[in-house]
Amino acid sequence: MKKFFSLVLFMLATGVGFCQTNFLPGSIKKKSGETVSGYIDFRDWFANPTKISFKVDSLGDPKEYTLFDLDFFEIIGKERYVSARVKKDMRPVKLRDLSVMPAVTETEDQVFLRELFSNDKVGLYIYRDFKDHFYVRDGAGVFSELIYRMVMTDIGRAEVISTFRNQLLSYFPESRNNPKLVLALERLKYNESDLSSFFYKVTNTVPPVRNRIKPQFFIGTGALLSKLKYSGSTKLADHQFDLAVQPLFFAGVDFASRRNRGAFVVRAQFEFNQLKYSSSFLRKTFSTNSEQETYSLNMNNFKPSLNLLYNFWNQPNKKIYAGVGLTSVISRYSKNLFTRKDEATNYYSEQNDILVYQKSWFALEGQAGIIVSKKFDISASYTILGSFSNTTSVNAKPTLIAFRGAFRF
Repeated sequence: MKKFFSLVLFMLATGVGFCQTNFLPGSIKKKSGETVSGYIDFRDWFANPTKISFKVDSLGDPKEYTLFDLDFFEIIGKERYVSARVKKDMRPVKLRDLSVMPAVTETEDQVFLRELFSNDKVGLYIYRDFKDHFYVRDGAGVFSELIYRMVMTDIGRAEVISTFRNQLLSYFPESRNNPKLVLALERLKYNESDLSSFFYKVTNTVPPVRNRIKPQFFIGTGALLSKLKYSGSTKLADHQFDLAVQPLFFAGVDFASRRNRGAFVVRAQFEFNQLKYSSSFLRKTFSTNSEQETYSLNMNNFKPSLNLLYNFWNQPNKKIYAGVGLTSVISRYSKNLFTRKDEATNYYSEQNDILVYQKSWFALEGQAGIIVSKKFDISASYTILGSFSNTTSVNAKPTLIAFRGAFRF
């Protein structure tokens, strides 16, 4: 366990050294009115930023700009943010939060709004803190928040107030005569995807082509370090098992989230490995006699797993991730042999299947890794929970640490 966490800390330190910035072509407009092209340290922010790092050329020193310094900034082909003074509705929109209402239900703040749609007459923007706030800019440049609230009624039921639909009609009054748009408005949800699509549809604007995040396939091999310990009502509880090192082979696919450069990843993986354990124990049978016991257990394991990972250092060419995975282990036991040899008489006996094990069992794994140049994935995992015991009176607890290297394609 200590070795595993030491490896995780090493990966983190390595990633910090390699993955500090992500400067992409962009431009800024200062409060003075000057527009400057250069490079912006793009973080694909989940919550709206309050400052950015900008440099005029790729080799120059970066300078920090806040939302009070800029009118807007844009990462070319990615995102555009505008600085604006807006009012924010601070009421909760989740059922679990309704019991505690804030003392101040509306605040005013200077923020960077991420642009979702814009033309000469109207614009749609999002600001994200503990919830999503959507704003519409009219032709005069005034930003108004689209209202969506959840309130608790007198009879203790939650009621959704979707004022934003009527608000949108005031910006697009001509849509009242279009049955398709009226129907779309009635079904409209208060989220980024629905609202953006509505603005493009109602203005007859062709939406931009978005880069799809494709599933990432990989294949690899590695080594599995394992120790076995028994407890409970079995002779094997007295045995000490040697450290086993065996190869493993795996393949899988990553499905990344759309926002934050795929920070959250669901990984489906299939692995094959072998475990080979051996032990011996000299048992005193009488005061003057003893028996030499040996035990051998060989397992072939097929491991489909589902993992939830998070890229907590997330750059285009270098990522550091950590997460947990649930594994269903299908085991086949090619050898399960217990032997005894009487030291005085040399009498030798063998017993197959001294214990009967689970053919299918579950394990919970913690893991961490580094992805370099989008192609190479180096990772380690530790089995937190899992046992292939088949009885409650005996526990067979394997300690499993895996080191893996994969090629992504």
